[in-house]
Amino acid sequence: MSNTRIASALRELIESRPDPVPLPPPAERRALRVLGNTTQRELGQIIGTSRAAVTRYEGGTREPRGDTRRRYAEVLEVLRRGL
Repeated sequence: MSNTRIASALRELIESRPDPVPLPPPAERRALRVLGNTTQRELGQIIGTSRAAVTRYEGGTREPRGDTRRRYAEVLEVLRRGL
């Protein structure tokens, strides 16, 4: 397979993938967690990451990826709804 065909196939694959799960801005992430009376450690355990990673997500210095991002977005949505 030529490099041109490989590049074309990669572009098609990238364009066909859904956009990343949307997350609120970092300050809102923290506010939702605090309003939900949840610690960073608890949130990390729920979404399968460390307290330090949650700190970085809330500080805006790092963005979660993949399944962690999906779980984080779902938890934040639950906290937003107050469930």
